[in-house]
Amino acid sequence: MELRMAVDVKDGQYVYATGGDRRLYRPPAWMEGRALAPQEAMAALGQRFGVDRFYVADLDAIAGDRQAAVARYRGVASDMWLDLGVRSSEDWQGMVRTFTCPLIMATETASFHDWPQLLRLLRYDDVVSLDMRGDLVLFRDTAVPLAVIQEYLSLIHDNLRILVLDLDRVGSGRGPNWAVLQRLEGQHPRLWIGGGIRHGGDLEEAERMGIEGAVVATAIFTGAIAWPFRRPFPVADEG
Repeated sequence: MELRMAVDVKDGQYVYATGGDRRLYRPPAWMEGRALAPQEAMAALGQRFGVDRFYVADLDAIAGDRQAAVARYRGVASDMWLDLGVRSSEDWQGMVRTFTCPLIMATETASFHDWPQLLRLLRYDDVVSLDMRGDLVLFRDTAVPLAVIQEYLSLIHDNLRILVLDLDRVGSGRGPNWAVLQRLEGQHPRLWIGGGIRHGGDLEEAERMGIEGAVVATAIFTGAIAWPFRRPFPVADEG
């Protein structure tokens, strides 16, 4: 199973995501109060934890301030997926002209009405993010049950990755939303998960379900998952 380290960026600085309330995101404790720009944060994470593959969500861009955010990542050589809050086909085409890394088409900034058309713009190595709370997939203008989204999965090419991201579980240590993942099991060959991953046992179960990879952070910080990991996965003592 592949892993990517989550890097959230707020006010131009790296922050640690805990739950769905982005107002509460702060730099992680191990940074000891330091403020790091995204590229500095990826270098620091590499030095401290050995991570070398990243999922970057720029919360400033997601909130609408994309111009300043785009400048932060020009020329960044790190192996990253990048979410800059795409809202339209014009946004997407501008990003494709600017970046060569895989880009993320996230539901939370897209209109549900426009989403099927946006899916047709993705390149072979890009990522679709289903941003969820419970059983609902969040869009900019609405929230729809997962059952509705399942009808659209045939529009997503098998080469593309689908990240099932439970925003309420991010940084929570509650475990993945297995009920949602069971409903998606076998429906796409390149499923990824994010939110709530506790330890290697969660990765092992996800791999058994055919899930290709996971976006992690907390379990790396706590040492419950080592990077690079090796089987058998270490399972943390929950007692």
